[in-house]
Amino acid sequence: MAPSRGITFVQGGFAKIGGIESFAADLLSALRARHVPAELICWSGGGDGENPALGILSEAGVRLTRTSWRWGCRWGWPDKLMVFRGWRRFADSDTLVFGKLLHRDAHRPLLSLAKRMILITPYRPSEMWRDQRPDRAILNSFESIVVQADFFEGDLRDLGYRGRVVTLPYLPPDAEPANPWPSAPPLQIGFLGRLVPDKNLGYLINALECLRARGTEAVLHIFGDGPERSALGLLARRLGLSEYV
Repeated sequence: MAPSRGITFVQGGFAKIGGIESFAADLLSALRARHVPAELICWSGGGDGENPALGILSEAGVRLTRTSWRWGCRWGWPDKLMVFRGWRRFADSDTLVFGKLLHRDAHRPLLSLAKRMILITPYRPSEMWRDQRPDRAILNSFESIVVQADFFEGDLRDLGYRGRVVTLPYLPPDAEPANPWPSAPPLQIGFLGRLVPDKNLGYLINALECLRARGTEAVLHIFGDGPERSALGLLARRLGLSEYV
């Protein structure tokens, strides 16, 4: 039998900037610091020098298995190729920890491994899987699903999940008292992240309109890029906010 490779974190797509990616870097680096064999399997992400999280993992001694193919996500092509290329890694690991749910056709072959599998999701299940409910066999292949809030469990039960639900609440660090509301206009608001639908940045732009309609001089700075960039620009223009976004 091949020697154990400990814990493998299965990420699927690994963005250059993202909260899940930062979480993966923190988790796997901490495991390596405790001498636990740890590995990351993902696709895309760029090179170590282009992606800070991948650089952190490399320096921590985490083994990286990556594929560069990132086209055809609708049909699961990147996930399928990743599973094919990393099959030996999947087979040798004691525990597979998923940061994202893979495409169903990529996940199904993993069921034959009968491995201990855990899913960690920061998103509310009823919102994440609103348009397409996950296959129950795939959902129940996870021994545990880790969520951020207790009420997420009800969503998972409604989806047919019968396993263990673990709440790992997101607890921000202690902070200094907030600064008073700025007396000198304009109010500067900032966002840093990927411009994707699940960030709901249209809501933020609409909130800016409400602030300005109530007489608050405010400017919104959006740092990032992604498929929603054009749509967000159009929304700002439609609301007459181009010079303030």
